[in-house]
Amino acid sequence: MKSMKIMMKVAFALIFALVLLPSKVVDGEGTQTTTYCEVSCWELLLNETNSNTLVNIDLPGEEYLQATSLLVEDIAGSTHNYYSMTRELDARSDLFIQSDTSNIFELDQTPSARISIQGSSGTIPMTTLSGLDEELKSSLKKHLNRLGFTVRDGLATSEESSVIETSSTGVNLLITDAQWSAFFDGDYTSSTFNAEASKSDTYFQYVTAIQDAINEYNTQKSVWMWKSEPFVDTPDETVEFLVNQQVDQLYMRFYPKVDTKTYQYFIKYATEQGIEVHALIGSPLWGQEAYTNDALKRVDLIHAYNQKVEQNQQFIGIHFDVEPYSLQMWDDHRQQAVDEWKRSAESYVKYAKDYGFIVGSALPFWTDNSSVDDYDTDFYKEMIDLQDYVSIMSYRNTALGSNSITSLAQNEVLHAKSPKVEVGVELNPYKIDYVSFDGKSLNYTEGEIAKVRTYFMEEPQPGFKGIAIHSYTAWKNSQ
Repeated sequence: MKSMKIMMKVAFALIFALVLLPSKVVDGEGTQTTTYCEVSCWELLLNETNSNTLVNIDLPGEEYLQATSLLVEDIAGSTHNYYSMTRELDARSDLFIQSDTSNIFELDQTPSARISIQGSSGTIPMTTLSGLDEELKSSLKKHLNRLGFTVRDGLATSEESSVIETSSTGVNLLITDAQWSAFFDGDYTSSTFNAEASKSDTYFQYVTAIQDAINEYNTQKSVWMWKSEPFVDTPDETVEFLVNQQVDQLYMRFYPKVDTKTYQYFIKYATEQGIEVHALIGSPLWGQEAYTNDALKRVDLIHAYNQKVEQNQQFIGIHFDVEPYSLQMWDDHRQQAVDEWKRSAESYVKYAKDYGFIVGSALPFWTDNSSVDDYDTDFYKEMIDLQDYVSIMSYRNTALGSNSITSLAQNEVLHAKSPKVEVGVELNPYKIDYVSFDGKSLNYTEGEIAKVRTYFMEEPQPGFKGIAIHSYTAWKNSQ
């Protein structure tokens, strides 16, 4: 689990290797890239992903190269600027995930993550996953399974000797002949494969599954936990669930009366697994200036706890959930309510930041419309700018279109100039059926969340941080 996941950039290079000899240097957008090949190279290319350059597969043993290169190119798609395809001792196409997005990937550097795609004989449509990046592998398996593809784990058998096991970070996808052919019900070595596969729904779904996995891998995932039972009664089971679901941040309600040792054990275990634990606190009254001191006193309690325990047992941040619009003052004196909410937030956010906490809060999706905008046109922008991040409660159960998750969170994501806007989804039961994913299948829910990530990443919007799930208990019960 990574506290900060990477964005991706990839380059395209085609290499054939037998004896180490330096190849020519090719310029790509101001960056020189050198590689080595053995005896001879076909050519070294740096092409944008929309290039129409085709791969020559006339040499013997290259029957998979056309298929793997097309798949890698389509996975890169419009989200990523470049893709990389490397020819070594067998037909393998690599999708490199690079942490530094300032330059084209240089082939002699070690990528931070890699998806290696290969072909293999086999009469059953199937993908075998291996490799050392368990998080990326888990995402790939989940999304391929979700879209109906058969996936198995493990190392290659003797007849699948083309799998390359490596100590470098990454995942290997071994795709059988039968799966390649199933993409368009034909011969994947034929000259029509590229054209026909690109029209195939099955092929499109396969590409989508891998894109969804990469998008999940490269964004944050948070969850609200309101009840104490998960960390008091079943701490090990709770952390295991969070790890399996690849959660990065946990917003765990802070109960002053819970024993210190309970927090120490749970937070230490979660921290060791790469999960950041934030104290979740809030009251509608804290949005009124008369009660701001109550918020500050609660922050004091969390700071006092942190002072008593080891660093890996501390809350790393504070997550405020302050909803003054549930009070009568919101209806009777809207201008005053909006003004006091902003001033109160300025006070308790600064107070928590002065203690060194990462600070964020939940915000309803409608602070950018007339409910608030008529009284303070910059309210939502100032709330975003004030904090380290915000979690927009864009609670709908469809990803795209009008009155959808993405439409409700769009303005907030666009305003932020760095990844600080989480898009919240609701799993708890709700009286209006289009608000929550309650009652929806797990596949449907994962599919819509994947569409949200794709929407905000296809045309990069730097404000998008990831997904926030409400809440832990509903999520756990849905599995």
